[in-house]
Amino acid sequence: MLLIALLMTSSELPAATANIPLPQLRQDFVWTLRADGTYGVSNAFRTAETPEGRIRTDTAGPHVSMPELEENISSGGLYCYTTPYYSQKDRRWSYRRYGSYYFGNTGCVPSALAMIFSGILGTEILPPEIGDYLHYDMAIYNGPLSGWYGAGMKGIVQAAGHYHINCRLLDTYDEFEQALKEGKCVCLLVNYIGSATHAYVCMGWHNGFVYVKDSDSRALSHYYDARQLWQSCSSNSYDRIGNAAAAALWGN
Repeated sequence: MLLIALLMTSSELPAATANIPLPQLRQDFVWTLRADGTYGVSNAFRTAETPEGRIRTDTAGPHVSMPELEENISSGGLYCYTTPYYSQKDRRWSYRRYGSYYFGNTGCVPSALAMIFSGILGTEILPPEIGDYLHYDMAIYNGPLSGWYGAGMKGIVQAAGHYHINCRLLDTYDEFEQALKEGKCVCLLVNYIGSATHAYVCMGWHNGFVYVKDSDSRALSHYYDARQLWQSCSSNSYDRIGNAAAAALWGN
């Protein structure tokens, strides 16, 4: 599952990714120029053609009327987890290679699961720990058995079993909503741009909105309309088990 992709020339690439052979990089992605001067992609953005090129602007943005922290709104159900935030582009692990790809380019599933598992288990689990397990032990993250780059729903289920986390696949929006109302964490796989897909951490419920933690950028983590978010579920068969592109995760 590819989170980051490139529309820049090789001379414009960050130093650490410029050495990746260009055939291994996606060339049909649009980079978003953010207000802080960084770049990224998100399905909460609108694309517009400008004289300066193709620019994407935030169409969702933080909902200022929402509670400040998602942990404050998860306690109405059966569970309540305080999750950390991890970026897949953290310099401690962003440039680690798994197969043909860097973690910073493909590590959205391990990063999302590290946030969720750390909150459920109450201990620090870092993204490369899950990346190592799925790549080296199971060969389903950027590995010969994955059939795709990144890690899909099989990786989520496999990692949940390895860490003794309860996992239930979600086939419908009603199941998604109910899991959130119960305070469970949900790992949701969504379509991005072109053929790329991405993993979100979803938790909390507030009047039809769900809080999302996005490992691409803390700045892109905010409340989303839950129904609209569900409509972006990944259509890639690699991301699904049956009809499910989402999994509810919780502890004992």
